[in-house]
Amino acid sequence: MKDMNKSKSDINEAIEKLDWSYALPDQNSAVALLSSMSEQYDTQLIFDKKRKCTWENAVKVIELIGYPKNAALLHNIIWLLQDVNWPGALHGIEILAALDKRVVIPLIEEALFEADEKDDSMWIGGLKMLSNRLKLTCEDFSDAELWAVFTKADF
Repeated sequence: MKDMNKSKSDINEAIEKLDWSYALPDQNSAVALLSSMSEQYDTQLIFDKKRKCTWENAVKVIELIGYPKNAALLHNIIWLLQDVNWPGALHGIEILAALDKRVVIPLIEEALFEADEKDDSMWIGGLKMLSNRLKLTCEDFSDAELWAVFTKADF
């Protein structure tokens, strides 16, 4: 029980140290610890949408956990594409682009539907960047009408 508590406190401390205000060696140690212990905690805890200062390091953890273990975390990267200037967004595109497009397309389609409903042309632009990076075409989408949403992109 004592080891479990130590691990839990180590994990909580590491999650805190994903913050860019910590020294880089502390951030890197946190990323390494969290990615190596991913089966021992709820990995959803690494991505706090209210803590922008942690997003870049959270994306690094998601990458190091690796697919398919990180599958439940990929929606966080898609969420970051609402503004490609946000910390970790461009790195996230590279992570998603390295996956099989059959894994990524459903995530893009779901986000594209949501972005269109919210009339979020910036998010549509981020999703378009990812789609371009994956070299997707209209035929890759399950719904051709979703593909047309890309015309609403800011960029």
